[in-house]
Amino acid sequence: MKRLIDKLRHYHSLTGEEYANLLSCQDTGTLLYLQQQAREVTLAHFGNGIFIRGLIEVSNRCRNNCHYCGIRKGNTAITRYALKRETILECCREGYALGFRTFVMQGGEDPAFIARRLVISASEDIGLANPNALLLANACFDTVHKIGMPEARIPLAEATIYLATSPKSNSAYMAINAALGMVNHDTTDRPVPLHIRNAPTKLMKNLGYGDNYKYAHDFEGNFAEQEFMPEGLVGRRFYQPADNPKERELAQRITTLWKGKY
Repeated sequence: MKRLIDKLRHYHSLTGEEYANLLSCQDTGTLLYLQQQAREVTLAHFGNGIFIRGLIEVSNRCRNNCHYCGIRKGNTAITRYALKRETILECCREGYALGFRTFVMQGGEDPAFIARRLVISASEDIGLANPNALLLANACFDTVHKIGMPEARIPLAEATIYLATSPKSNSAYMAINAALGMVNHDTTDRPVPLHIRNAPTKLMKNLGYGDNYKYAHDFEGNFAEQEFMPEGLVGRRFYQPADNPKERELAQRITTLWKGKY
């Protein structure tokens, strides 16, 4: 029997019959040898340190029906939930205050998580290279919630294939990050230009709010060449069109309308 233990340690696998023989072994000496080998492997890979982690169950929704599991699909005695992002972060903050420094998030196998990732990918990774990707991903997300599994596997597959084979661009993702980065780090007080401020009161009108505002639809092509950026940011570009057919059109339109200013 020790031969099987040595084989398992060296090759990390046994035949079904060999596993059965090992599991049915009752010999004390053999079991002690097995324990020794298991401990040596454990120490070699993980050491003897103990790491305490906070466990956050982000959702107990699951499509599987594993009978050993309390959140299995067939368990009708529990109330299903899915934590929102802020609730998860609040759990982390509370756990940190209690001394936890790492957290494990676990949950059931919910197809909605896949659909959610597809929506995010459509915006973050495909973006303006193919704006229809977001429409399809959002329709897939809605469909998964409406019909559930197993039929939901079909729209999930359709959306996944469409997104995987679509042109890619992260220009919108980079643009919003650049804008937020500027806002978060620029402490300069930059007032909104007077001409684009609303003037609901007489005082505001007297102060010049809305003066010389150009209503875009009164101009050719529904575009008015007026500045919307505050002083100090005039000419600043956050969106940089990527090199793909859709965004080359956008880049040309921006250049034409703004005459190279943006």
